[in-house]
Amino acid sequence: QPAFELDLMRGGADFISKLQQGGASAQIHAEYTALQDQIQRAKSARLQVMQARSTQESARRDAQKRLSESQRRLQGLQAQLLRAKQEVVDVRKEIENTKQEALQYAQDAASTLADENK
Repeated sequence: QPAFELDLMRGGADFISKLQQGGASAQIHAEYTALQDQIQRAKSARLQVMQARSTQESARRDAQKRLSESQRRLQGLQAQLLRAKQEVVDVRKEIENTKQEALQYAQDAASTLADENK
């Protein structure tokens, strides 16, 4: 049990003991009031702890949600980057093939001209 609950139990036991012993009414009333204040402070502290836990859990869920969304966006961007890189490779191959075709065409044309000039 939390320490403040144990303190309340001890305080309550002391209060009952003094009642049974016929303690002074003013002292009993003062102790009773002090116990009531202590109970209220304990209840208030417990409520604050529960509210803090709730706020913390809510913040954790929000952060997890943002993280998941960021990870999905990152995966999408990575896929786009991969497609763009593949497109660059494909374009480079196409350029090289076009160069080779142009070179072959030029060689064929030169050979044809040389044959015609003979």
